[in-house]
Amino acid sequence: MLFVTLSVVCFSVALFAALFPVNVDYYSLQRFVFCAVIWLAAWIPLIEKRRRGESDRKYSMLLWFAPLLVSFLSGELYGATYRVEPLMFFFFFFATIVFGSRLAQSDCFELTVARFLSVAALSSFVYALVALMNYSFALLEGLENFDFALAWGVPNKRYWSHLATWVIPLLAAAQKKSSLASFTSIKVLIFISGGAWWWILFSTSARGAAIGLIVGALVGVFIFRKSSLEWGRCFALQLLTGLASWVLLTLFIPDLLYGSSSSLGLKSGTSGRIPLWDEAWQMSLLRFPVGLGPQSWLTHPPITDAYANGKQFGHPHNMYLLWAAEYGWILICTMVLAALGAARKLRARRLEYLVAKRDATLINGIVVSTVAACVHASVSAVFMAPASLLIGFLVLTTLFAWLQIPDARNSRIPQQYRWEQRFLRTVAMLSILLGVLWFGEIYRYYQGNLVDRSVYKGQGMMLYTPRFWSHGDYPRQFKKSSGL
Repeated sequence: MLFVTLSVVCFSVALFAALFPVNVDYYSLQRFVFCAVIWLAAWIPLIEKRRRGESDRKYSMLLWFAPLLVSFLSGELYGATYRVEPLMFFFFFFATIVFGSRLAQSDCFELTVARFLSVAALSSFVYALVALMNYSFALLEGLENFDFALAWGVPNKRYWSHLATWVIPLLAAAQKKSSLASFTSIKVLIFISGGAWWWILFSTSARGAAIGLIVGALVGVFIFRKSSLEWGRCFALQLLTGLASWVLLTLFIPDLLYGSSSSLGLKSGTSGRIPLWDEAWQMSLLRFPVGLGPQSWLTHPPITDAYANGKQFGHPHNMYLLWAAEYGWILICTMVLAALGAARKLRARRLEYLVAKRDATLINGIVVSTVAACVHASVSAVFMAPASLLIGFLVLTTLFAWLQIPDARNSRIPQQYRWEQRFLRTVAMLSILLGVLWFGEIYRYYQGNLVDRSVYKGQGMMLYTPRFWSHGDYPRQFKKSSGL
């Protein structure tokens, strides 16, 4: 029940924060909520009393992820104006594993995931309805700000594409396996929602999301073979519906009304990412293999001429190059190790499904969502934007829970060890203390972000550069070197 409640909170804030009547901007609200969620999820499962009969494999995933977690924590050893991002990444991955372990011990895991899919589907449907309403207004206004009308509630359409990467595979699974899929009317709404999200994706030319989804779908079909056919059928039908909607709503109707829709067609190219990637690559080699430190992308002197003379953003639109530049290639190696550990467990669970010929529709949506996001992260800040991380936390928690479900053939009741309970509670207390200090830094950084916005506007810039906050510690660095 706790996971379903968190699902409602995360989807509400990720998709609809722009509608909340609060005194902070929606991007900051999403960041505050995300940090609170991962902090709570990191220690609450550790202080729960262990039930008799729980498997001794409960925290086995931590062994594979421990080097990665230590690598992120080591980011605190660097000098930095604000110490926020290393702990954010640490708590994110730590919380998904720990909370996933808790979820894995649930007696009704599949029902919980089915309810999670229902939350995802209904939230996505409401979002799509608002997008359709905005579309009608955009037509009346002559197609002005068409991208913002469809991909609403985000800093720009690229941040919406992060959400689409996580959500679209879930909608294909939800059409068949959500807790509400037994109702024909709800199933139709979920199908419409999936088609609408694909329509927005095509209309905003979200190329990174499209590539990630296609690669993820191929990987999912390869892993589960025939067990994934039902999911693949729903995925393909929703995609075709979205494509037809794009032809009708985005191309045909605007062309009929205004005589042209060329500005709304699919776009190609790298959108200026190559100079950013080259800059991040050169950064990663300066202090190989340890990196320049957290947020050094914001404060380092430009290395390449193309970056110095081009557009400068809060991140290089590639999470892996960003981590390599700031935390070093050592962290990338630990990330590969963690991925190998997850793949090893995935292989074992996959065999269970193939041998028993079980329907993999539900879990295939989770796997495809994860793979798609990891692929998309190579061309965008999927693991930086707070809305994306809120949904990503739910998806990764579900995946790690599935990977850690105890083997039904192992009926041995593990012995309860006092030292183990004390160790877990000690880790929980350290997480609580670390979180309190972390939130102090977060608030201090937020105050600096408010100052930075005034400086940025004073330099004649109207658009912010999102990273941890909508804008932070960026203009003060480049004001001196006239880099803005």
